Amino acid sequence: MSYLESLGRFSPRINITYRCQLFSFCEYCYAKNELRNYPNDMRIEDFSKIITWFKDLFSIKIVTFLGGESTVHPQLASFFEILRERNINSFLFTNGCFDESKRKIILDSPSVTTMIFHYEPSFLREKSLRNKFFDNLEKLSKSKEIVFRFNTSNPSFEFKELIELSDRYNASIAYSFTSPSLNNPGNYYVRIEEMKRFVPQLIKFIETAYSQGIKVFSKRPLPLCIFSEDELSLMKEKSGLRSICCIGSITVNPDLSLIPAPTLTTIKTDPIKSKKDLADRVKELSEKVERLKWAELSIEKCGECKFFKNRECQGACTAYKLI
Repeated sequence: MSYLESLGRFSPRINITYRCQLFSFCEYCYAKNELRNYPNDMRIEDFSKIITWFKDLFSIKIVTFLGGESTVHPQLASFFEILRERNINSFLFTNGCFDESKRKIILDSPSVTTMIFHYEPSFLREKSLRNKFFDNLEKLSKSKEIVFRFNTSNPSFEFKELIELSDRYNASIAYSFTSPSLNNPGNYYVRIEEMKRFVPQLIKFIETAYSQGIKVFSKRPLPLCIFSEDELSLMKEKSGLRSICCIGSITVNPDLSLIPAPTLTTIKTDPIKSKKDLADRVKELSEKVERLKWAELSIEKCGECKFFKNRECQGACTAYKLI
């Protein structure tokens, strides 16, 4: 199953660590402050336990590794082996700047089917990091599906190299505007009132990718009101436009507590203790977020918006409703 095909299906996202060697490069990162709340990495025995419960309850076929940066975990190979034994595949989000020993682990792990490389120009300007990124990309692309994850807070964002790389490696692109971090109030994010300024460049990006057969989709929901009628028609035709989020997912922290999505760090459970506990907490979080999406307005004008009233658009990422 490809990454695009998996969207909307129930699939747990696992944070086996919140550590990352590149925190200083990404000013918008929602995860860097979480390291204070979760200083310890996930234990192998805890991972094995909760994966078994997820498979028993939901017959999962895919797990997504988030972070932090999963490749810094010293027992990375053991996580992949547990999934192989249970016939579960995985998608691995990464900054791509890991060393050769970690690359070998990934190459030797058939359970890792997709690599989602975080394309961040700030660290790719560093020669040593850029060399690692492109060396890993080149070697892993021969046996793994490649997706580029692109986050921007610049209305005039550059995309030439990203398009070239996607064409070269037959990769799709998951993009988003930077969103609020509930536990990192200092992070820079794009306000909903500013998003319309991004549309002209976004349209150029989408049309360029489409003309070259590159699949592009919004990783976080965009408010439909920022587009004209013609722009909205183009976005729906030529990109995977999302306007509703938190569908088919749950995120597991290193201590086995749950949050509904990576940015919704203040909505969480206690650490999961049993299979029944997992089932109850997943249901509880899903219902809580579903209520939140439609009971709270992201901005005041959502209350009069036809898209919101018809539940076609929730008004950007759910995190905007909590800031």
